[in-house]
Amino acid sequence: MDVEPTPFPPGHPDARWMKEAIRVAQVSRERGDYAFGAVLVRDDKIVTASGNKVITYRDPTGHAELNCLRKAALREGHRHLQPGAVLYCTHAPCPMCLAMCVWTKVSGVVYGCYQADIGAWGREHGGPVFTWRSVRIEPDELYQSLREAHPAMAIRGGFHREECRELFHD
Repeated sequence: MDVEPTPFPPGHPDARWMKEAIRVAQVSRERGDYAFGAVLVRDDKIVTASGNKVITYRDPTGHAELNCLRKAALREGHRHLQPGAVLYCTHAPCPMCLAMCVWTKVSGVVYGCYQADIGAWGREHGGPVFTWRSVRIEPDELYQSLREAHPAMAIRGGFHREECRELFHD
């Protein structure tokens, strides 16, 4: 059974917010962590932003998306975010991060490069010391399994894909 995609809140996707997520990812890399960035936007304003902190915190759950959504939930005082929040991520959310988008009831997710892009880079550049993992399922495909828990989430991948893929190579 095909389900009609959920529309994004008005004004989304917006290049400004992806460019901000890219900037946050660059700061994350400069800090010594992986170049992943996430920005949560509502009502044309940034609610929270975070880079990846897996290395910084020595925490495998320190993904940019999770950090961003945790901060937002703490600020809003509830595990479900207020309607209209759209998460911009430089890279496709992994299953853990996409599930967090569902559990916090994000209204939309916009991401740059795909899991396939992440995996291809990891296979080319990984080694005995550096390991780079990705999953082989894209967020929009995974969301079909999670949709029942939060059917009103819009999702779009490949937004400014090349700029986000460049974060791997800088």
